[in-house]
Amino acid sequence: MLGEALKTYREARGLTLQGFAERIGVSETFVRQVESGMRAQVSWETVQRAAHVLRIPLYKLIDSVGASYPPLAELRAAGLPEDRQEQLRLLWPRVPQRLRPTALHMAFALARVEVVLDEGWQGPRRRR
Repeated sequence: MLGEALKTYREARGLTLQGFAERIGVSETFVRQVESGMRAQVSWETVQRAAHVLRIPLYKLIDSVGASYPPLAELRAAGLPEDRQEQLRLLWPRVPQRLRPTALHMAFALARVEVVLDEGWQGPRRRR
């Protein structure tokens, strides 16, 4: 489980609950709830920040969750169109576990690019 992995890596790094919580931008109570298993919902951004603070590859935390599905709610919130979400959902079981963090980064980047293009981005401006 994610909570067990977070606690193990946090303690191995010598971080207190309070120090870890401050570094990843959440409350100490939030971290305590995740580590104890009382809170199951953790945003993708929080998992990314935790991996960065703990200095571990993101896949170690994803593997602990057993990410057998992409985080569609987060992708939807990031603006990824429905058809792209469906494509990712269908392809996800075929993506090797070690490549899933990269696939998610690419999906989030794609969502941001498509939002910018939908807003009418005109391209780089040329200097005179």
